[in-house]
Amino acid sequence: MQFEKNGDLDNYKLSVIIYANNETDSLKKTISQIVQGAKTAYELIIYLKNETCPAAKILQEIISMHPDWHITGVFQNDEDILESTFKLMHSYCSGTHCIVWTADNEIAVSSLLSIVEISLKKRDALVCAAKFYKNNSMKGYGVARMLVRKATNFLVCILYRKKGKDFFSIYQVFPRNFLNEMRFSAAKNFVYESTLVPLKLNKEYIEIPTDFHKREGGKSNFSYRFYLKVTGMYIYNIFRIWLTPKRKLIQ
Repeated sequence: MQFEKNGDLDNYKLSVIIYANNETDSLKKTISQIVQGAKTAYELIIYLKNETCPAAKILQEIISMHPDWHITGVFQNDEDILESTFKLMHSYCSGTHCIVWTADNEIAVSSLLSIVEISLKKRDALVCAAKFYKNNSMKGYGVARMLVRKATNFLVCILYRKKGKDFFSIYQVFPRNFLNEMRFSAAKNFVYESTLVPLKLNKEYIEIPTDFHKREGGKSNFSYRFYLKVTGMYIYNIFRIWLTPKRKLIQ
């Protein structure tokens, strides 16, 4: 299934936010695959670490390569680009739905097509490209990371009474109107809240199994010390949002 370029699919418009910092060749590849293959996007927004990062230096080149597409760049100048992306994505998107994507090709762009096919039918649901399914490739992910993610996912299943294997995957289609209603906390918990708050509010959650591939571009910031900190944040936010009254999670 393919969709019309820049099209209005029965009032369904998808904004794809691709966050990038030091990715260059893989960013070009990701954009080209979306443009030439899936053709799911109403607009493409490249969310950049700052105005001097390597990805920012090729922004105009990317825009000139695809003149028929609505491609824009946003500079965030914040320390944590992923947190900032999730906090602000509903404010600078113009589509009815939005999804964050990466520029390192860890998840194939073909998964985006599969996600949107489901999202078109289930427009109020969160639809997610999920790892950790049987027979899905996890090459390069790491045993320790996998065990931690499986443990935190199991905790979400128990407390939130939902079925899933990759609740904290960033590759999720969000209905933008729901993001506008969410009350984000002042702390940097936006990645966790964008997933856990809809689960707490009993929004429909659908996973599409997908393969994981070792990143193609840029430099990974992964370290065990960093991941230990992230694991603590997973657990803290799982319990915090689970214990928060529903009325305090929406505006």
